[in-house]
Amino acid sequence: MKRVLSTIALAGLLSTPGFRVSAQVAQPPTDLVAEYMENDNSYRSLTWWKALSADLTLRTEGEVDHIAPETLQNIIYFASQLSPKVDLGGAVPGLVRVFCSHPDQAYRMMALAALSAIGDRTGLAEISESYETEQSSRIRKMSLAA
Repeated sequence: MKRVLSTIALAGLLSTPGFRVSAQVAQPPTDLVAEYMENDNSYRSLTWWKALSADLTLRTEGEVDHIAPETLQNIIYFASQLSPKVDLGGAVPGLVRVFCSHPDQAYRMMALAALSAIGDRTGLAEISESYETEQSSRIRKMSLAA
């Protein structure tokens, strides 16, 4: 009986003039970095900056081999240029993992630059612990500078 009443109510609602039914389609995620680069002068709300921070942080999670170099470059840019607006502290664990275990030295140097730009003391302290065992003299020098 309830099913019949629900069907009748739905049919009555659908026949109401001016009532439109449309399918909800999932929208592709907005690339906030691209949006910012298109127009860096427009006003952005606090919510937008939080979303950008969360997006960049999410991109550092997972396997270090799957982190795109653009993600590291964007973190360096936003942390060094817009640090009061962007909170990238959540990206620190992922950046430390990239620094400590990525097979490509260029990624490791970008992770170090990102950590330095963020300025997180805990992350930098973890990096300094690996100084003695670091094979690359270039990364050792950069670690000291950070």
